[in-house]
Amino acid sequence: MDALWIYYRGLQARFMEMVYHSHNNARRSLDVRQHYYQSKYALEGAEYNAEEEEQLRSTEEMSRLEEGTFIHRFREQSNSNARMVSGSTQSAGDSTEWYSCMNAFLTGTSDVHGYLKSTIESLLRDANGDALSSSTVVRDRDEYEPLLRFVLHLTIFLESFSQGHEQERQRFDSIIGPRRNDLLLTYVHQLMEQKPLWEFVCLYASLLPEESIVEAISNFWAVAVVDEKDRRMALKLAHDYFGDGLDLVILRNVVRSSIGMSTEDADAMGIASLLSLPEGDGQINAALENSISHDDVRKMHSVRWMCLVEKHYSDALVCANMLLRKFLLAMAPSDDNSTFSYNNLNDWTGDSRLHTAKVFLKRFLPADLTSVAMSSKCFNDYSLSDDDSEQYLEEHEGLIQILEAHSSYESWKSVIVKASPASSFTVDVRFQEGSTEREVAMNMETMRYIKQKKESARLLLHAANLARDSLVNMLKDGWLLDVDIIGEGMGNDSAAVRKKEITSLQSKCLPTIVFLAFRVLYDTAQWMNEFGQDVKNIFAENAGEVLSRICRGGSEWDEDEEVTNRLYLSSTWYREALLLANIVASESNGVTASMTKKELGEFMAKLTDTNIRLLKEEQDNLRMN
Repeated sequence: MDALWIYYRGLQARFMEMVYHSHNNARRSLDVRQHYYQSKYALEGAEYNAEEEEQLRSTEEMSRLEEGTFIHRFREQSNSNARMVSGSTQSAGDSTEWYSCMNAFLTGTSDVHGYLKSTIESLLRDANGDALSSSTVVRDRDEYEPLLRFVLHLTIFLESFSQGHEQERQRFDSIIGPRRNDLLLTYVHQLMEQKPLWEFVCLYASLLPEESIVEAISNFWAVAVVDEKDRRMALKLAHDYFGDGLDLVILRNVVRSSIGMSTEDADAMGIASLLSLPEGDGQINAALENSISHDDVRKMHSVRWMCLVEKHYSDALVCANMLLRKFLLAMAPSDDNSTFSYNNLNDWTGDSRLHTAKVFLKRFLPADLTSVAMSSKCFNDYSLSDDDSEQYLEEHEGLIQILEAHSSYESWKSVIVKASPASSFTVDVRFQEGSTEREVAMNMETMRYIKQKKESARLLLHAANLARDSLVNMLKDGWLLDVDIIGEGMGNDSAAVRKKEITSLQSKCLPTIVFLAFRVLYDTAQWMNEFGQDVKNIFAENAGEVLSRICRGGSEWDEDEEVTNRLYLSSTWYREALLLANIVASESNGVTASMTKKELGEFMAKLTDTNIRLLKEEQDNLRMN
């Protein structure tokens, strides 16, 4: 190696003399002299140019004789060393690779190309696991990685060197070109296996064709890049090194492939085990939290890729809609159509897939997703059109609507189960009837009773109003009816798949929403009936005054006291339950098209029962008056 260093130092010295000579001739030129020194006269010594060139040629000829002798001896020594190494117990490739490389460089570019061709083929066989079936020596990792790195950078250098030289370019394309991308892709995969080197993945991948970039980086991000910090770094580097919009194409591939990946494939890769569920706010149902599958957590985390940069929010809407539809379609059915019954209705309380959808909305998606999606889009050949974005936004708002409506229903259900329509009233028998003490005690107990009744009614009416509004508004809005069915970048049939899923969602959800809305109105009416009956049983002829005091004191629902008072009447809620028929029957709402004959028959039966109860209550009121 010392001899090789002396050889290259000799070459460097000879080249430096040639450079100095050329530089001096340039300075002796009158044009150059005037340009730099503003002088009319050239430097002296121009008359010695011929002698200097003759001396340089003589030196070059003598040097080439010595260099040729050196190269011949070096190659003989290299071959001898290679034979010795191949017969020893150490790895044969440990030295022969580098001797071959040095020989090629000493000979010229033709041998360098030949060396690269054979070495690249050998490295690719090692990478593909074919070395055992070939005559190539198997390399260990410590030898393979530096050799791969060296050969790749030498290939990149020769490729850049050939730019502008047609003959060199043709030689490179014919000898190394067919293997160039495979070598580069092998090195990119080598970087992907070592996390400290991830920051170089996009740099080297940018030298690949666009199709190879998308495939390689998509698989890498989907399988290996989990932490948000790493994801942000990967996105930034992709934006810096890849063409405009290509990072978005890769993101779409990552998210859509993750959503469509089977549980078996994800488990085989071990992806889900690397991810955890973000903590929620407030009281958490441990049983429901534990029911969320690791595979669903993986899918929800994949959509977070789209939420790291605001310009990708419109695409995040598309992917979020895809996942929300899958969660909602996987909910347990309300009941079998042949045995459907209102009393056995599955109201989805405690449904793990519905809970998963709510967790996805609250903990994984940005709160400002819908508001930012339209205002911070990226504009390139791969971005969504404004019309398409509006359609996805409308669908997203519809999916949010059913989740919020059901959450309101669950809140109402929790309140009506806990809040009793009857309150205790204790008469203090220690005092004589008609005495001042007895009257004071009765007044204090009445005040306590009114306060307790007012609080329980306030809680129930608040929950009932919210649940009624959210459920009924969903039915009035023609849920998902106005969404134009366009594709989502999942193949030629994506539009057809999306249309089928939305239609299935309407058939699955709308009948249940009808009965949930009816249940809120009907059960609230019964609760208020028992609420008023409790007052009548205790206060008899004074019940009207006590009821008036319970309703008094302002309202959070309506400034009109008369409207507020009507909410305390069971007849108000019975009438609203009957008015559901108008909403369901309206063709513009599209509800009846999603209901079966069995479901419509059950709904009509409940309306009949409600009408009977309303008439009976009105008759009782007339009898009392």
